[in-house]
Amino acid sequence: MSNYKFATSTALLCVVLALLAFAYNYTQAPNSLPGYDLIAAPAMLGLSFFSEELAFNHKMLIFIGGQFSLCFIFSLAIKFLVERLP
Repeated sequence: MSNYKFATSTALLCVVLALLAFAYNYTQAPNSLPGYDLIAAPAMLGLSFFSEELAFNHKMLIFIGGQFSLCFIFSLAIKFLVERLP
């Protein structure tokens, strides 16, 4: 499997997991999902640069884009490092 295909599939999996975790947290307000901060950390990092006054759909686009891009870069870097090990 090529490095970019691996990174894309890993990033898509991260996006799906983050969206499921967000949906659970959004609908189950009193109960917090354990590990939500870890699962959605790349998305939260992307959202940290923007104001809270954005519309919900814009926040979701940034959430998904941040989750995908940071997971893609991280998994691609890990794949390159693992291949370089003897």
